[in-house]
Amino acid sequence: MIPIRNIYYMLSYAFSELRGTDYRYMNMENLDTMKDLCACILIRAVSLQLKRGLIREYITEENELMSPKGKIDITSSITSGVIQNHRLICSHDEFSENSTRNRIVKQTLSVLLASDVKQEYRTDIRKLLRFFADVDFIDPHTINWSMAYDRNNQSYRFLMAICKLVLKDLLMTQSDGTFRMMDLLDERAQHTIYEKFILEYYAKEWPRLHANSSRIKWGLEEDDTPGMLPSMLSDIMLNDGHTWFIIDAKFYNKNVQTNQGRSTLISGNLYQILSYVQNKKFELAKTGKPFDVVGMLLYAHTQDSLQPDGFDKKILGNRMMTKTLDLDQEPLEIAEQLDAIAEEIFGKK
Repeated sequence: MIPIRNIYYMLSYAFSELRGTDYRYMNMENLDTMKDLCACILIRAVSLQLKRGLIREYITEENELMSPKGKIDITSSITSGVIQNHRLICSHDEFSENSTRNRIVKQTLSVLLASDVKQEYRTDIRKLLRFFADVDFIDPHTINWSMAYDRNNQSYRFLMAICKLVLKDLLMTQSDGTFRMMDLLDERAQHTIYEKFILEYYAKEWPRLHANSSRIKWGLEEDDTPGMLPSMLSDIMLNDGHTWFIIDAKFYNKNVQTNQGRSTLISGNLYQILSYVQNKKFELAKTGKPFDVVGMLLYAHTQDSLQPDGFDKKILGNRMMTKTLDLDQEPLEIAEQLDAIAEEIFGKK
């Protein structure tokens, strides 16, 4: 299990906002659960947004009105019988705080309030909810998280990321239709944070390298098309212009497979990283410049005695490696592990 302080450390790289001055003085020492961590971050994020002002958007509303306003729905007015009471059903736009983003924020604050977060956070959440009196709740299951951002709502991007963490990755629906928050992120969510943390760590701490999550082209003939071939998107790719280091981040409960009493690397993982390396080499060979490509499976360390650590072999002329990253260490030690991995390929930092 990853300590809460380390999840925050990983989040601070996955979301650069947490490294800014606005979040520098948050007290992270007494956090016991993911709920407390999310509450602490969200309270600060919402407080900052309130200083800027809640976003207002044009919201289409439909009402029964005695004086027509906006677009009149004649059919609904007749079939519903309201026209007999000298009323009309009208739809009109209101410039309102009751936007989808504000509704998501209110819903998230309310979910945290209903969970067993620390009393100090409950007090802060109640104070914040007063500013959302004119904002409705929203069903978490109906939220479309693929939102567009512009200069008017850009400040909500990080706020929505934290809300998504709570409402999508920590929230469970109980049999009676109510919600319950989990104490820990599920494996899928931890994998996402783990992967983004590694990428953003190298992007920030190793500026001499180009770090990205780039697409790898299939090694097809020039006149051929991918057709139904799946996309190949690397988790982390580092390069210094000569060496390309492809890292596939893996976050599992079990890091090895067992067949007939024999433990081995997970075959699908090895086939995947080998394919990435082979196809990247095919792509770089067309440039006519010298290059090297190295592949690594980087697993999050588990409590199992057997770990896929230290595998370093050449397969079809390609250097293939496996290592584990121990996330149950102090943040400085986690950073040292990542630095050591990069230094093995690119030399001293």
